[in-house]
Amino acid sequence: CGGGGGGGTATSPSSLSISGVAATGAAISLGSVEARCATGTGTTTTNADGTYTVNVASGVQPCILKAIDPVTKTELHSIVEAGATTANITPVTSLVVANTLGDEPATAFTNFNAAAQAKVTSVNINTAVTRVQASTAALGSDADMTGVDFMKGTMQAATADASGDATDKKIDALMAALAASDKKITDLTAQVKTLTS
Repeated sequence: CGGGGGGGTATSPSSLSISGVAATGAAISLGSVEARCATGTGTTTTNADGTYTVNVASGVQPCILKAIDPVTKTELHSIVEAGATTANITPVTSLVVANTLGDEPATAFTNFNAAAQAKVTSVNINTAVTRVQASTAALGSDADMTGVDFMKGTMQAATADASGDATDKKIDALMAALAASDKKITDLTAQVKTLTS
């Protein structure tokens, strides 16, 4: 049997496009960004200011994202629910991933299965954001992430030529507060992933 052509107009596969800023506080310049979605994957490289756009051919959300700083090898994650096209990737978004999925972000990225994908909803993400904000508020006012949209908001990360905006400064303060307590973001991640209130 030969394969017949389908009737109607042919449509090219749509490309899902996700944009944002990848930053550790400082912009991640020339870092790799990888998106893994319910359907499809994509990769790209960040610009000098940490901005990126990754295209996923025939992509279907939700998606989980990973950014790697080429200098420090720091690995950060974020998630984006169906219908959203913006995802910043920072230490704070990694905390939201941990709480939303109840797992280490790196593990969640590797095992982004149907059960994990089902948890990536705007309601679950907003709940996780509230929990993360409460956790960061306990570290001091400078590191308090309440009042800023660190998941999807416009963000300017610090570069050699420009200082960062309010969101970026709060991420810097959070990292400094952790360092002062002799802790790493992974320590906070381990705590946050089990938070239920």
